[in-house]
Amino acid sequence: MSPGILAAQLYSVIEVLEAGRPGTLARLSALGSSHVEPFALGLWNTSPDEQASSARALRADLDEVNLGVSWVHIAVSADSDACVGADGWIIAG
Repeated sequence: MSPGILAAQLYSVIEVLEAGRPGTLARLSALGSSHVEPFALGLWNTSPDEQASSARALRADLDEVNLGVSWVHIAVSADSDACVGADGWIIAG
């Protein structure tokens, strides 16, 4: 079994994240985090285009401070056939 990845769950720092995402991500990186676990790239009724736009903006912010993503929590509509990465799935229910 390969070792797991320790990641900072971004929801745990939601208040400072909302005050300034780039600065918060830079601080997490400076503290030694190499990965984060994002959440809420949109609500269940957020369009796929809006979710993709949010994801791209987050990816750009993460790239600026060399942070990876271990996993992500997002809401999708029940009729979505979205997939996240090669090792993750979204199961609508």
